[in-house]
Amino acid sequence: MSDSRKLNLQLNILFLIIPFFRPDCIVLANQSLDNFFVAWRIFAFLLAAYYYFRRFTFNKAFFLILLYEIMQVCASIINGVSVSAKIINMANFIGIYMIFSYFSKVNSKELINVVYKWLSFLICINAILTVFFPNGLNHALSDTGRINFMGLDNTITLYFILTISFCVLYQNIHPDSKKPLFTFLVIVGTELFYKSGSGLVALFMIIIYLMFCSRKKFINKLANANLIMIIYAVLEITIVFMNRINYLSFIFTALGKSSTFTDRRFYWDQALKQFMSSPIWGQGGGTVDLWNNGYYSHNALLDILLKGGIIATAVWIVLLYFCLKFSEMKQNEFIQGFFRVLIFSALVYGLMEGLEDRVAFNSLLSLMLVLTQIERNGFLKNTLLNFNIRNKPI
Repeated sequence: MSDSRKLNLQLNILFLIIPFFRPDCIVLANQSLDNFFVAWRIFAFLLAAYYYFRRFTFNKAFFLILLYEIMQVCASIINGVSVSAKIINMANFIGIYMIFSYFSKVNSKELINVVYKWLSFLICINAILTVFFPNGLNHALSDTGRINFMGLDNTITLYFILTISFCVLYQNIHPDSKKPLFTFLVIVGTELFYKSGSGLVALFMIIIYLMFCSRKKFINKLANANLIMIIYAVLEITIVFMNRINYLSFIFTALGKSSTFTDRRFYWDQALKQFMSSPIWGQGGGTVDLWNNGYYSHNALLDILLKGGIIATAVWIVLLYFCLKFSEMKQNEFIQGFFRVLIFSALVYGLMEGLEDRVAFNSLLSLMLVLTQIERNGFLKNTLLNFNIRNKPI
């Protein structure tokens, strides 16, 4: 590929991804600037759709994503809730999938290069601003929550996990580069500064995996799609759905020392009560009615149950399982296992926060769906950051 064609391709990818991965502080900083990014995202979605359908046919992954989002829209219509936010979420998820799917076939290398560099740039800017504004940008942007360059600290955790996935992919293309390790260390340092409980747990599991997967083959076997779903179900049921059971009180006595955990338990109880009043289609919105105000349920599964009921939740679980299974790889088992650990880390985050409408989480799912194509293009070598894992059968 000539230099001019390569530059044109890189600019094309960058033009498409920037509006999807723009910093959250833009929404709060200036209304006109936010409107500009909204218009940019709409145009990027239409352009991505043109690229995708010009070359590809309808497939299972696209069908499941579309079905899930349609179930959410139907639940909103049935309950008389505004569907505008649902349509935006649908466009975000489908748009990112179409971009990743199309460019993973056209040129996986440049897709990885561009997305990694953009996310790494945002992560570094966020870290620098965090140093200068340790209490967040609230004084300039908002009076609620801790707003950082890329948004609330819990929101940024998902961007951290997504960026780590591209660190690994970038390392596979540039095995001698130190950039991915630097980005990874910035992520860990920033997350430690935020002291976000769910984020720290997720990153702890990633670090442990990086330390042991190259020497302990059985660790990679634990990254089995079936086992991940079972463990997630056990955690979800134990922590959220059974948090009032007496024989589990010792767990919550220990965890309850955290005020944020104690508050979430109250939200979970109220969310379950609301869900039971409309279990099939949910209530169309994911807020919990408390003290004449609407609050988030602070749990991924409850969030979807409230928004779309049992039907949408069942489709979401099938989609999640499909993403984990679709990434079956014959030559890069360690890469496959690592990405599954990233998904599991995001689900751990989802025990304390919502996932359904998060661009970063949906991007991680979309990336899982195109991993096999990236492998077919020859850009994976079982390299995780600078640990240089060799291509050996398990």
